[in-house]
Amino acid sequence: MLLFILVVVAPSGSAEIYKYVDEQGNLIYSDRAPQGVEQLELPDIQLYSHPPLPEASKQADVEGESDGIETNYSQIRITSPGSEETVRDNSGNLSVAVSLEPALNLEAGDTLTLLMDGAVVSEGQTSSSIQLSGIDRGAHTLTASVVSKSGATRISSSSVRFYLMRASINFRKPKAQP
Repeated sequence: MLLFILVVVAPSGSAEIYKYVDEQGNLIYSDRAPQGVEQLELPDIQLYSHPPLPEASKQADVEGESDGIETNYSQIRITSPGSEETVRDNSGNLSVAVSLEPALNLEAGDTLTLLMDGAVVSEGQTSSSIQLSGIDRGAHTLTASVVSKSGATRISSSSVRFYLMRASINFRKPKAQP
């Protein structure tokens, strides 16, 4: 039985592919060869093996590093801009407000880090109000994190998606017709 399956399935893995143009001018690919067709040479199949994942116990040790005076933060969230909010600012400035419970522990050296579209845009902040400038128009995602003095992330917010609109000379109002 196994031999029968191998004989039937094995040829399909190395089937020949043909390319031709029919009477209406359509490009056709087939495994059957009509007259006057060219046989295609397909490249080898590409395979990907992902690198091994880090062990969970090592990750927990890094997150649990202690700086002596450790605060267990219960909540962090970005309160401004709101989720799916459209912000209009022609110079690309944005005010970000972060709510944190309990308050940021400055004695332990904890600071706020802000990521926009996955890249750090502000780090080492001790205020929950952060000003950003030079932001391009379009959709962006913000995430805030509390980072310890040793660099360990204590808590991270959920991502907030917002849209920045800037005026453009491409969208001028049409002049009134007399």
